Amino acid sequence: MKKRFLLVMLVLFSLFFIAACEEKPTPTPPGPDPDDTVEQFTVTFDSQGGTLFDHVKVDKGAKVANPGAPTKDEYTFEFWYLVEGVAYNFDTPVTANITLKSLWKKVEDKEEPPVVILEFLVVFGDPSNTVKVKEGELVPEPEALSQNGRTIIGWYLEPTYETLFSFDTPITEDLFLFAKLGHSYQELIEIGSSLSDAQLTAEEYYITGEIKSINNPLYGNLTITNGTDDFPVYGIKQGETLYGNLDYVTAIGDTITIKGKMKNFKGTLEFNETQLINFLKQEIPDVELSSIAEARLLNEDELVKVTGVVAQITFANGGGRNGFYLVDDSASIYVYDQLIASQVEIGHTITILGTKTNYILATEQNQAEKHGYQGSIQISKPLLLEHNKEVTEYSQMGILKATIKEMINTPPSNNITNQIYKVHGYINKVIGTGFTNYYLNDLDGMTGSYVYTQCNGSDFAWLDQYDGKLLTMDITIISAKASVHGLAYRFIPIKIYEEYVLPEDLFAYYAVEYGADGQFLPYYTENITETFELIKTVTSEAHSITGVEVSYTSSNPNSILIDSTGDVPTFKVLNPGTATITIRATHAEVTYTKEFEVVVNEKESITTLSIAEAIATADDTEVTVTGIIGASLVNKSGFYLVDETGLIAVEMLKDQVSLLNLGNKVTLKGIKKHVNTGGSTAAGQIAITEAIVLENELGNHKYNDSHFILDKTLADLMALDKLEDHTAQGYRITATVKNVKATYYENWYLTSGANEFRIYCGSGRQLSFLDAYADQEVVVEVALVNWNGKDLLLAIIAIVLPDGTKVPTDTNFR
Repeated sequence: MKKRFLLVMLVLFSLFFIAACEEKPTPTPPGPDPDDTVEQFTVTFDSQGGTLFDHVKVDKGAKVANPGAPTKDEYTFEFWYLVEGVAYNFDTPVTANITLKSLWKKVEDKEEPPVVILEFLVVFGDPSNTVKVKEGELVPEPEALSQNGRTIIGWYLEPTYETLFSFDTPITEDLFLFAKLGHSYQELIEIGSSLSDAQLTAEEYYITGEIKSINNPLYGNLTITNGTDDFPVYGIKQGETLYGNLDYVTAIGDTITIKGKMKNFKGTLEFNETQLINFLKQEIPDVELSSIAEARLLNEDELVKVTGVVAQITFANGGGRNGFYLVDDSASIYVYDQLIASQVEIGHTITILGTKTNYILATEQNQAEKHGYQGSIQISKPLLLEHNKEVTEYSQMGILKATIKEMINTPPSNNITNQIYKVHGYINKVIGTGFTNYYLNDLDGMTGSYVYTQCNGSDFAWLDQYDGKLLTMDITIISAKASVHGLAYRFIPIKIYEEYVLPEDLFAYYAVEYGADGQFLPYYTENITETFELIKTVTSEAHSITGVEVSYTSSNPNSILIDSTGDVPTFKVLNPGTATITIRATHAEVTYTKEFEVVVNEKESITTLSIAEAIATADDTEVTVTGIIGASLVNKSGFYLVDETGLIAVEMLKDQVSLLNLGNKVTLKGIKKHVNTGGSTAAGQIAITEAIVLENELGNHKYNDSHFILDKTLADLMALDKLEDHTAQGYRITATVKNVKATYYENWYLTSGANEFRIYCGSGRQLSFLDAYADQEVVVEVALVNWNGKDLLLAIIAIVLPDGTKVPTDTNFR
């Protein structure tokens, strides 16, 4: 006989709420439990073809809990056994690793139980919610957490909502179930409108919505939405368990039902003192699992599913987690996500589904495109699909080998961001004013870059123990900072291994790569009069290297002539052509050789302007000038170019600046303009921007200072009108150098009497050459700068010593 069961779902209104909650202090989480040092054993449940059970850890001498009965088609479960045929006694203390197996009995064919029908009928007449259930079975609870914007609080046997139906109840008769629904969003808004600031409602309310954003994954500070309006939630628990510590933490896009009080927080309604009641995971797209190496090669915005081991965790400003590195046997990648980062630990194995992204900061996108940088290879918007909390080491098969020098010299077209490399190098800590920088440098202790921090260095305090040490380590380039000056790669240390000692069979390699390499430019202009000395022997106290001899040969002496007959080898630049330069060193019967090409270009007939003429040229006009590199710019990539008529600031990519030196005579072209002109606020900075070198005659020439104004005082300079052009003129004055250090900044000034004029810099350490002159009265050559389009500040061209020697600002040439 069939029985018919009818479930009626009563739906009331739509939930509606708006407002975004201001951030508030996050409560301090409870402290960790003390370490458990009791010996443990593993109990494995082998269901022998039935439903699977996780193995459990049991303290020595403790009892393992009965996991219950597994199921298996066409079989009946009898009992768990350790010894075949003998039911296991779960009161037995566990003293070793054991495996309990299930005993099954074959079920003979029997008559199917009568089928009953349970009908779900919406009060509005929707017959689609009808479910057929066999007699004695359970009816599944509907997945929907709400109807028409109202939370389903529960299913009841009466329309008056007196008896709550339990979905653990076997069905034995026809039933009509009625849905008790909560308030709509609009009703909640109306209720909350009467609250005064900081007031909580006495009653608790239900609300259901899709998670739109998560501000604090641990405490569950998030925003839910009904698709039209948003509702902030200040923290979620289940019982006393914090949101981030739940085994089934939900993600953006999931739907949750919560219960809590409403609060007026500074004019904004929010849910407070909230409990998680139910959740519905979003539908997961069917995406094939990829290796991380394959994921790195996908197009932007493609969905990708990968499995890997968490190798390192990154932190956002304020100390909260914001991402992690994932490694498999093929490669590594960075995953940007606060929520999952708060759930995982180093060594956990996870499977995620996310979007392949090449991230570039919005303000840097134009410059990144100019430099050919495609962005930081990442996975964004991930969903956590599987999470194994057992701690394991990440695979070394996915780690590549390189030198720091090779990493930072990798062209941006070969995007290696977030691929982990094993290197040998130094960790160097530099304490700034209110922050700490960490640098990863190669074997020479100089070639390298800085560690990327969003926490003023506090997130890498664990590196302090390695300061100044030569180590083997796994590192990666998280991103490149793109600016008008070029690209600056930024490191993340992943793992530190043992200290490293350079073996003697690599001394010849070191002598060439870190001693002799870099003495030749990639190109020259013909017939340079200067003779250049070359390094003959390489010594490194740090590596116990003493006097490894280096030799040089040129395949084309007509272009690059190398002379090794004297005490010191030299070379001259002669006629146009290409020469292959070979550098060779031998130590302990090991020879290392490096070859590269040098091009000597024919000197062109170039029409140039004097610097004074370039200054007078209309803005946004291309100009070509020749002059001496007199001093470095500060907080900019470039230098002051000086000739007999004037001086002008030149902005140039740092890669090109690295090929130049103070005192070089260069011909360059670029765009003359006023940088950051403030209109009615300030005149801006006169400069040649986007400059490229056409010819470099090298040398260590002294710049012409005949056009510097000598009869001005510091007070005179301070009185100049910032609406007028004063940024392409040199001055020589007498003043006292003053340094001011505070907790979070360091500034330099020139003072004279009661007058004090600040020297332009981004960090006080950019002007560290002034340390030797602090609190001293000096003769100094200066220019005025207006890079920010607001105020006139000072730029130091050079300190003039009593004997006439000039000590120029060298920031970009150290």
